[in-house]
Amino acid sequence: MTTPSQNLAHTKVSVIIPSYNMADYLPQTIDSIINQDYYPLEIIVADDGSTDHTQAVVGEYIERYPDQVKYVLRPNGGEAAARNSGIAASDAEFLMFVDGDDLLLPGAVSLLMGQMLQLDRSYCVVHGEMERFEDKTNRVLGYTNFESITKRRIGLFTNMSNLMMAAVTRRQALEKIGWFNEKTQYSVFTEAQMKLSQVGNFYSIPQPVYRYRLRAGSLSQTFSYDRAILLNQQSQNRLELVLKTENWWFQRQAWAAHFLKSGIDIHTYNRSLARKYFLQALITNPLELTALRLLQASLRNKSI
Repeated sequence: MTTPSQNLAHTKVSVIIPSYNMADYLPQTIDSIINQDYYPLEIIVADDGSTDHTQAVVGEYIERYPDQVKYVLRPNGGEAAARNSGIAASDAEFLMFVDGDDLLLPGAVSLLMGQMLQLDRSYCVVHGEMERFEDKTNRVLGYTNFESITKRRIGLFTNMSNLMMAAVTRRQALEKIGWFNEKTQYSVFTEAQMKLSQVGNFYSIPQPVYRYRLRAGSLSQTFSYDRAILLNQQSQNRLELVLKTENWWFQRQAWAAHFLKSGIDIHTYNRSLARKYFLQALITNPLELTALRLLQASLRNKSI
């Protein structure tokens, strides 16, 4: 992590933590933000109707940091609704989103904001990378490559990712897209990132700024036929909603990538349906040669 410049403009940043029954993890999360070397930095815990002692945990931090930590309690409504509650409680020009069991790496905010403040206002997101680690052992499991997604804008429409958690986002851009879609069940960030790319630019920093915790049995570690079908439907819904304003060639590329990924995800469970997706990808975009290769391999009953 690079050392931030000491002459950064004092532009307020709000870090929003949506939390549901994360009381045991919240102290680590809040400490990782409190100990950042950027100021002014506000922390808003958006409690999504927790039934544990979340309020008491946050209350202790409010007593110690009354000008820096806020608490918002709302009825349980999901992560998108919780994040929106946090946005509503903030008046900062720049926002960050950290889950209640994850961590910011030291110097993360200064690194991201140092770059953001050097860019013109057409840039709405500056993101770094994530370090994935195992909950019980703290063992590093790997790193993301978000840069490969934002290198070409189509990547934001063809990959499901949560890069906004490792990013600073301009509030004005989020307001233009209507904040987070509270009807989305999975991958709330993916839809928001697609929409944000339609109102502004993304800038990538190749350094890790965020620690993403993987816990045993978490959704991010499991996959199944039912989930593959659900994610396929969610992807289709996102594209139908967001692609309307894009040109025809961009739309064809996005739809072809959707069919290709659907085929890959579902091939283990239903090869016949997967082949239909590969064929649809090829029909939608004849230049999608990966779909042709996978279709041929599947027909030969070879591993893909």
